[in-house]
Amino acid sequence: MLCTTFKKLSEDTWEQIDLSKTAGYQLKEETLTDQNLLQLKIKHPTEILIRAFNKHEEGRNGADWEWWLTDGNEWVGFRVQAKIINIETDRFEHLHYQAKTSVPQSRKLIEQSKPIGEKPRVPIYCMFLSTEKFDPAALKSAPEFYGCSIMSAYTVAVLRDSGTDDVVSLQAYLIPWHELVCQKPAISFAEHIDRFLVERLDQGILDVRFYITDEPPAYVSALLVNNNHTVENEYGNPDLAGVMVAKLYNNTE
Repeated sequence: MLCTTFKKLSEDTWEQIDLSKTAGYQLKEETLTDQNLLQLKIKHPTEILIRAFNKHEEGRNGADWEWWLTDGNEWVGFRVQAKIINIETDRFEHLHYQAKTSVPQSRKLIEQSKPIGEKPRVPIYCMFLSTEKFDPAALKSAPEFYGCSIMSAYTVAVLRDSGTDDVVSLQAYLIPWHELVCQKPAISFAEHIDRFLVERLDQGILDVRFYITDEPPAYVSALLVNNNHTVENEYGNPDLAGVMVAKLYNNTE
């Protein structure tokens, strides 16, 4: 099931970054993003749908993805930017990236998660890491499950003022990404998303219905019809690298 696969991919990512430290070779966000999405698609060809766009903005630490989760009736979208730990410093040195002619990346991620006329997406960072600096007593899961972690873009925006980017300081804000898809038994999809946003992502100021929709955007609906074609980005967003849909059917822990 998806829950198990997400856990395994976190462990694999942790191990890959560990090996990269031994080899002295810094991996890139795009590499791990592609590898993880490929494995998700291979292992779950009917539960995971992916559309990668051929053209997106290059040269700025990658482009955003959108992840859409559904139980078949309701949907919630996440606007995602990937970051990888620096293997020499144990810092996410591009976490607070800002182009010379643009606003801070975290602020841009937040703003682009609010499309006009549609339900907003939840803006998050996907953090790829491996480290020996965690405090194990403060972790809610095994360290390796943090190989792929989620962090709120709102938290990143706040931390930007202090320039906080080291893994020790960020530990308290990191959430293993499997929690996004591992739905507990006997709770609804909406309840699952609500718990994740409020209890884990700390976005309790907004009702979950602010994000959940009965109908996804047109480009997501098109993906359901024309599965897995790599196409030009005809949706007018040059910063969107692609879309992933995860069907959370019978996907309890």
